[in-house]
Formats: sequence, C-alpha cells, structure tokens
Amino acid sequence: MGYLDEIDATRDSIGRRIGEKVNKTRAKIIIGRDHDEKQVAALRSYNSHLNRVEIITFDQLASIARHVVSYLERVVTLDGASKNAGQSSSSTAA
Repeated sequence: MGYLDEIDATRDSIGRRIGEKVNKTRAKIIIGRDHDEKQVAALRSYNSHLNRVEIITFDQLASIARHVVSYLERVVTLDGASKNAGQSSSSTAA
C-alpha cells in the first residue's frame, strides 16, 4: 500500500497542483467475470481483508451501473411528473 501512503503524505501539494481535495484515496480494481458463487464468495472474503482497495468483477460493475441507471430513470420521471403537475395547476389557476 506504499502508493496510498505516498498520496496521503503529499495530499496537500497534490491538491494544490490539481485543484482537488485528496483525502483517503480509494481504489477499485475491475477484473474478469463472475463464473460461479464460489469465486464470488472468495472475492468477497478477499475484499474484507483489504483497506481502501476494492476488487470487483466486470459483471458486478455492470450490475451496479444498471441499478444506478434504473434509479436515475425513476428520479427523473418523478421529478418531471412533479414539475408538470405544478405547471398544470398553475395554468388552471391563471
């Protein structure tokens, strides 16, 4: 974990250089595909022993992306519906 320690030690100068806060940097490593439950369980166990690094499979990343898109579609639909409801009540009042 030497590179994470190095980033922590130099976070102020990195932050000034790139204009972003660099606190407790984390890493995700994307590897291969899910093949069976035994492999997924082994990866879950391995991740539990890691600090600030998470290893996920491409299939897990794709699943996360599908959930995010599904959530955003619901939020946008609800937000659009509530805005339209507000507009229609405003137009009937006028």
